[in-house]
Amino acid sequence: MIEHMLSYVCKTNENVKGVILSGCLYTVKNSTYTGVNNIIPYTVLSPNFASSIGFTDDNVKKLLEDAGLSDRYDTVSEWYDGYIFGREKMYCPWDVLLYVRSVLDGSYSEIMGPESYWVNTSYTTQNLIHGFLGKTSEVNEKFEKLLAGETVKCFVNEHVPYHLIHENGDNLWSALLETGYLSKATEERMKVMPLRIPNKEIKEVFRQEVWNYFNTKINNEFVNNLIDSLWAESTESAKASMNQILVRKIF
Repeated sequence: MIEHMLSYVCKTNENVKGVILSGCLYTVKNSTYTGVNNIIPYTVLSPNFASSIGFTDDNVKKLLEDAGLSDRYDTVSEWYDGYIFGREKMYCPWDVLLYVRSVLDGSYSEIMGPESYWVNTSYTTQNLIHGFLGKTSEVNEKFEKLLAGETVKCFVNEHVPYHLIHENGDNLWSALLETGYLSKATEERMKVMPLRIPNKEIKEVFRQEVWNYFNTKINNEFVNNLIDSLWAESTESAKASMNQILVRKIF
């Protein structure tokens, strides 16, 4: 249905000079015989229009200045900066705007600090993370490195179609890059791209998702038993609880 609609609107409509389709993941198939072809994709790796798909550092400074919140620049930078689109250092505009709004309307809590606005916003990507966690030791190792603030080197396919994301681990990292959960750690393109968690907000999201994943795999009773055993210095009981946890983590 979408193919025929786009074909009619984009290719046979004399009143349309150009069309822009926006989204996160590459879903259109290109071939000689498709109704919609000759589409030029621009992704987060493309230098073209990179400064137009987020807030630059100057944009954020101006926004905070206009809102009378210039003293909060370091906090905003730590939590919502860290992306590199094309060759541009970028902020997530949605997060910055929500943060500023919360301060201005009085809903911001100085005790709790900045919020992670990404939590529970994308079930598709959360399912991706859960689908690959625990699948192989390599995937787990890379998640551990990312949470430790390190970079992981991955082959990035910026044109991987949505329906092929689950085929291998490289597709996962590509999807997380395109959806903003990861950012490249270099301004230039490379065949094997160093990726990292862009900021403190996304790190909190990863921590929560990893915790949710293992929380569903491990019976809390075994965790509580392990804690009680450690406090009681009961070696045998601690070993039994740890074995139960490891069995469920592996399988």
